[in-house]
Amino acid sequence: MPTAHARILQWRIRGAVAILALIGVAAGPQFGCASHPEAGDRPLALPAKARASQTRIDASLSSDPDVEALIAPYRSEFATRMSEVLASSPRPMRTDRPEGVLGALVADIMLERARREADVTVHAAVTNNGGLRTSWEAGPITLGLVYELMPFDNEIVLLRFTGRQILGLAGDLAAAGGEPVSGITFGLFDGVAREVEIAGAAPDPAADYWVATNDYLAGGGGHLEMLWAPQELRRTGVLLRDAIADALRARDEVPMPRMGRIRLAR
Repeated sequence: MPTAHARILQWRIRGAVAILALIGVAAGPQFGCASHPEAGDRPLALPAKARASQTRIDASLSSDPDVEALIAPYRSEFATRMSEVLASSPRPMRTDRPEGVLGALVADIMLERARREADVTVHAAVTNNGGLRTSWEAGPITLGLVYELMPFDNEIVLLRFTGRQILGLAGDLAAAGGEPVSGITFGLFDGVAREVEIAGAAPDPAADYWVATNDYLAGGGGHLEMLWAPQELRRTGVLLRDAIADALRARDEVPMPRMGRIRLAR
């Protein structure tokens, strides 16, 4: 008798065949699926009845010995790799709004790595709290924790903006209540950005500025709309997760970023 895993695979194959058959009927003769010339151009016959059953997928489902034997070497190798200690954190690190220590650290690492990779001057970095999926407690930070923090294959990209666009980006950040930034500062007053600075000075409307971010935000994700319309986009080929891991490996202790980038104005 086939195992539950084998039955599930059989059902998936049967389901795929049925879907392909339905697509052929809907597509018509232009795809050569609705009829067969040797059958006298008769319509494709479909079964009138089908039987289905359900298998609950949870902890009560016993493991398949063959599958376990197949993945055991990979599981061991993966566990060893994920247990690598990169650095130690002297305090818990969280994301927050308008700013949090963990988000600020990631933005600093993004800016630092972008400057290493680029052949232009990178002035600032912007990322998002939504892409940071956990927090860190004080103590050892392993590669596994970095993967938990950043489970996505988001690439660091570089965007070129005018000074006026930088003011618009600060406005988007303020409207969102704050997101992790590095190289940009401003006061937040009732959802409005005031006293905006980039690289330590007010944006020059006639100047160009390069901002590092992730490809999800640059590609239309999130709510920072100014990131969707740069003057130019350049890819680095570096995943943000890898940049975080590399930065921590180079240090014994996780650095505590300077705060006060987005200030709540009174």
